[in-house]
Amino acid sequence: MRIGVIACLVNPLRKSGLFLLALMISWLALGPVEAQELPDGPVVKARIVSEKLEVSPGETLWIGLRLDILKHWHVYWRNAGDAGTAPNIKWELPEGVTVGDFNWPIPERMAEGPLMTFAYKNELVLPMQLTLGEQWTPGETVVLKAKARWLVCYKICIPESAEVELPIQVAARSLDDTIWAPKIAEVVSHLPAAAPWAVGFSATEDALTLSVEDAAMAEALGAAKKASVTFFPYEGNIISNPAPQTLARTGEGFSLTIPLQDGAVVPDDLPGIVVFEEELDGGTLERAFEFTATKGAAAREEPAGLILLGKAVSAFLGGLILNIMPCVFPVLFMKALGFVSASDASHRAIRMQGIFYTAGVVVSFLSLALVLIALRAGGAEIGWGFQLQSPVVIGFLAAFMLAIALNLSGVYEVEGRFVNLGSGLASKEGGTGSFFTGVLATVVATPCTAPFMGAALGFALTQSSVTALIIFLFLGLGMASPYLLLSFAPSLVKKLPKPGPWMDLFKQFLAFPMYATAAWLAWTFGQQVDAQSFLVFLISLVILGLSFWILGASETKSGRWPLIGHITGIAGILLVAASLFQYDGIAKSAASSEGGTEGSLPYSAFSPERLSGLRSENKPVFVNFTAAWCISCLVNERVVFTQDAVASAFEEKGITYLKADWTNRDPVITRTLAEYDRAGVPLYLYFAPGAIEPEILPQILTEKIVLDAIGAGQVN
Repeated sequence: MRIGVIACLVNPLRKSGLFLLALMISWLALGPVEAQELPDGPVVKARIVSEKLEVSPGETLWIGLRLDILKHWHVYWRNAGDAGTAPNIKWELPEGVTVGDFNWPIPERMAEGPLMTFAYKNELVLPMQLTLGEQWTPGETVVLKAKARWLVCYKICIPESAEVELPIQVAARSLDDTIWAPKIAEVVSHLPAAAPWAVGFSATEDALTLSVEDAAMAEALGAAKKASVTFFPYEGNIISNPAPQTLARTGEGFSLTIPLQDGAVVPDDLPGIVVFEEELDGGTLERAFEFTATKGAAAREEPAGLILLGKAVSAFLGGLILNIMPCVFPVLFMKALGFVSASDASHRAIRMQGIFYTAGVVVSFLSLALVLIALRAGGAEIGWGFQLQSPVVIGFLAAFMLAIALNLSGVYEVEGRFVNLGSGLASKEGGTGSFFTGVLATVVATPCTAPFMGAALGFALTQSSVTALIIFLFLGLGMASPYLLLSFAPSLVKKLPKPGPWMDLFKQFLAFPMYATAAWLAWTFGQQVDAQSFLVFLISLVILGLSFWILGASETKSGRWPLIGHITGIAGILLVAASLFQYDGIAKSAASSEGGTEGSLPYSAFSPERLSGLRSENKPVFVNFTAAWCISCLVNERVVFTQDAVASAFEEKGITYLKADWTNRDPVITRTLAEYDRAGVPLYLYFAPGAIEPEILPQILTEKIVLDAIGAGQVN
């Protein structure tokens, strides 16, 4: 059976005189199609799949158009390349249900004769975000219907379509589909991420050159045994798709030169994705980034001196304010006794404590900066406090704070062979203790984003690695400055109380802020896991406390008792570790996908689609970016959003309150934070009716600030 449908492969060439020539070459290259090669039925089987079996009102979830493609055949990407057309879907949606556009996985370059297309083989899932309206009630069934169309090709092209539908069960709480939830999550995790760097391009008559200035990416490409970068534009008829793309590494980034089609008109803004393939010792790593390149713009313009200085000052002030944030207080209290006990020591010894503490803070901030830069360059959607989105890290911190509190209470002493316990490092005197106090203070400071600090962090993570490190350096210096200043001011040290018996009592008192911190971290852990896992963890903490009590009781004994005590203490630590390592480091709670109330103020879960829909209807919207591990966020919510005056004002003005819960890792929220130059929470946005840009509220809120922002008058 011979067929002329192959003409669909050369649609872009119809505008030129090469059409007939390309058609002949394609026919000869692909060869005739035998009758037995044609399928008896549809080449592609289509269905709609969902990550949820049951969905709660107001929830946003992932669904996908799944195409099961016959062997050898393929369908096309959003820009099919030299031929073909992309799949599309037309929905019949009931009222109160919205579905976003396709999210396109990374395509494959596929040569078809002299042409190059961008396509998919075998199984394809095109994910979309669906939002169920608040008006639906548990027990109802929502039926979504759509007609999907696609072009499928192998030597010939066949247009196909299918009627698909998806029944959704509405329930009080959502329930994952154990088969499709992990499959859709895998597809979503490999979607192109928003590029963490700016992209510029220049164009000649024959080629365009994309350029990126990012030292971390250049270093990664240089470290790979073999690396390639491929550009896929969203618009067709611009680049020569079959032509090789030439990668050149530079000291501060890379460039990619791509031949143009004859007579191509290059727009000023060029959207698309780049796909990196790196051959490493552990195999091949593939990453993709989405961006819009700007014609004639430098890939990244280094900030002017005054801008950088201003951001550095903001970072310093933010670090300084961290010292009075509730998450840092307990650690600084713990070290307060150090200056008291050292008040009679030499000025040099006191200065060295200040220097070592500053070194611990600065080294920790720079280490966090390097990790953030490396992960974001690798495509990870993370921000400030990213480690606290892992139940494993939260759990270990809770156990660590409990260990320190027990030590301060006198339950056990950190001596001899057990001196390597983390709490011992921070409670030791001298340089080592001061250094690790700085490390510990930095770790527990990460849930906080102090005033001045949020904008500086957001700025840092959109600049070059050098600029980012400068910002983090000033952040660390700001946090360490009070302690450093005190250590270099002998007159201030002399005014401290003299050492005496009161110090032991004060030391025991300081244990209680540590117990409070451990309790808060344990509660945060409970927000990220299921109830059974939370109970197991709490029991492991109780046993940890018992094991440390046995350790302390054995210290005054002779014979084998000290050894038994040490073994018991280590066993307690291992038990906590065993209760945590059942997780993969990413929180699994689905709580962030549900709505609720704060006091009498109802809220809905945030999604970009929901926000866009509300703004398109010209409705006022207030968005709260928060996390359970962010103390500043929780204080603001308790002090402001639970108040009746705020709830009444929101209701009176018809303001929709959206809550973006970043407790668990969420790349959508991370990208949205980055749009407003923020790398962490809290962030508060108020979109007034008709406003193009939102009003960004301060990170520390009061009723007056919120009511003034929404135009609800003064609070007396």
